[in-house]
Amino acid sequence: MRRTNGSRRPVRKRVLIYSHDTYGLGHLRRCLSIAATLSSSPAAPSILIATGSPRTQAFEFPPGCDSIKLPAVTKTREGKYLPRTLRLPLADVVAVRAEMLRAAARSFRPDLVLVDHAPLGMQGELRPLFEEVARWPRKPRVVLGLREVIDEADRVREEWDRAGAWTALERIYDRVLVYGDPHVLTTADELGLASRFPGKVSFVGYLGRPIPRPLSRPGEPRIVVTAGGGGDGQDVLRAYAAFLESLDRPAPFRSVVVTGPFVSSRRRQEISERYAALRHPVDLLTFTDRMEEMIGSARGVVSMAGYNTVVEILSAGVPALLVPRQRPRLEQAIRAARLAGLGGVEACTADACTPERLARFVGRAMAEAPKPARVSLEGLERTAEELLHLLDRPKEPIWGSREDHRVAIG
Repeated sequence: MRRTNGSRRPVRKRVLIYSHDTYGLGHLRRCLSIAATLSSSPAAPSILIATGSPRTQAFEFPPGCDSIKLPAVTKTREGKYLPRTLRLPLADVVAVRAEMLRAAARSFRPDLVLVDHAPLGMQGELRPLFEEVARWPRKPRVVLGLREVIDEADRVREEWDRAGAWTALERIYDRVLVYGDPHVLTTADELGLASRFPGKVSFVGYLGRPIPRPLSRPGEPRIVVTAGGGGDGQDVLRAYAAFLESLDRPAPFRSVVVTGPFVSSRRRQEISERYAALRHPVDLLTFTDRMEEMIGSARGVVSMAGYNTVVEILSAGVPALLVPRQRPRLEQAIRAARLAGLGGVEACTADACTPERLARFVGRAMAEAPKPARVSLEGLERTAEELLHLLDRPKEPIWGSREDHRVAIG
């Protein structure tokens, strides 16, 4: 904690988290997990999360943490950014978001800024914020948090070249935290981040979460099927429905199917009608904030390969069949391929997710006990340690003059 103006009353440090929310729920969930771990520390800071997620209100925020809502932007399956609701050009929405981020920094006065995923923010929207804090006599620490897999390394390299991210990493950032196991190949490895920025990069492990007490009653085995946020993933839900339709007798397990909150009304109706016609025990949900408990209570999981769901699967040690998204990024396909064979994880494409393939997986899941993950799952604790350590260290000038900083992010 810090003191202000000679007061004996301690004032908590302040952390601003930028959540890169343009598709699904993953970024906000990851940021909230980090915030919750920080919040449980004896030196818990005050935390403000800047997010464009339209589902912010669906999540429970930890003590001492709040959010500011940015206008929502989404990404099409072709990888193009669009305003989610505002009838404005994308450039105008980005300008509004950028000014809100600058204003949040100016009024909140963070001691540390944690940036999720994009070194300069979506469409460079963090530039005004960085220009703002460059003027402060006491500058905040700045940390970048990266998934273990971002996308194909060549594509990430090209995107960072265009955005000026390399210079930002060199001139603005104090640390880069990679949320992955150092023994499993990451995009950071492929980009050579540790050698390019010596002393800045730390591989903290997957952001594993404690799995709460199982929800299942004894004798009620469950298979959990999830399509992530629901913006896509309907292939997984249709494939699983086809598997249940192929069974010639009632399933000896309960299926818990989570469509995701971003599924369209038309597709939700189609999926609901198809599952309602089945003669098997099925719970169909649009959304749950208790996914960890559901996965922890499952005998097996059929899922896409988003970061958070995969980490929950690894934390629980339950058998899983990953059916990764193939576009607009190959992130999920790369992750699934690298984790296949670890513990009880299998992977297949949507085309290969046939009733026969699902029958083999479910049969194995029902017969096997959970297997401990052979990867580091200590990322939340190590991330909190890194951030709290930086909060306790005085900021040394690393950006040079105001003019130098403007060149660095321009």
